[in-house]
Amino acid sequence: KIQFQASNGNLRLKSSSFNMGKVFIKDEFTVRDFQVLNAGPKAITFSGKYVGPAYIKVDVQPKVLPPGAKGNIKVSYNGKMKGSYGFQTDNVEIFTDDESNSTKSFSVYATLEDDFPQLTAEELSKAPQLRVQYSTLDFGKLTPHTASVREVQFYNMGKKELDIKSLQGNCACVTASAEKTSIKPGESASITISLNPQDRKGSLQKALTIYSNDPQNPVQRITFSGYVE
Repeated sequence: KIQFQASNGNLRLKSSSFNMGKVFIKDEFTVRDFQVLNAGPKAITFSGKYVGPAYIKVDVQPKVLPPGAKGNIKVSYNGKMKGSYGFQTDNVEIFTDDESNSTKSFSVYATLEDDFPQLTAEELSKAPQLRVQYSTLDFGKLTPHTASVREVQFYNMGKKELDIKSLQGNCACVTASAEKTSIKPGESASITISLNPQDRKGSLQKALTIYSNDPQNPVQRITFSGYVE
C-alpha cells in the first residue's frame, strides 16, 4: 500500500502529478497509465468529464471504483498539437463524486523533442550538424537583479541548412536569443545568453537547452555557473 503515497481526496496515487516523460513532437498520442486506489469508505464515480488542453486526453477505468479497488487513469498527449520544445507543464481537472474534493486537479509534465527517423550513414553525412563553441560557461561574479550577458558562437558543420528550433533556459533568470535561427553549411552565428540572478545569493548553476534539426544531436545543452556576491 505504501506505493500509493499521494492523496487527492479519497484517491491515492503513486505521485500527485502525471509525468509523461519524453514526448516526441509528432501527430500521434503518447500514452501513459497511472494507477489509482480508492482509499475511502464509499465507491467513487468518475463522470467521464475532464477539463484540459486539446492535446491532452484523459480516460479513467473503471468509471465506478469500489472502496479498496484499484483503477487506471490513461493520459494521452499529442506533442505536435502542443508544438513547444523542452519541459512543459499543463493542468487537467477530472470530475468525480468523491465527497472529499470532487474536482481533482493534476499537473501533467512532459519533455518535448523532435523525433528523427533512423538515417543511413550516407544521409547522416549530408545532414546539418550543430557545434556549439562552449558546453560550459563561467559568468564569474554576478550582481543581484542585474543581467550579465555572454555570447556563444554556433556552427553548422554539416551539409544541409541548420535550423535552431528553440532555446530554453531552465529558469526564468535565463533568457537567450540566436542572431540567426537558420544557417547554411559552414556558416556560424551567435547566441546571446543573459543571466539575471534576481535575488539569489551564492553559487548559481543554470543551463540553456538548444533544440535543432541536427539529427544526431537534436538536443544540446550549455551549462553555466556564476557567483552572486
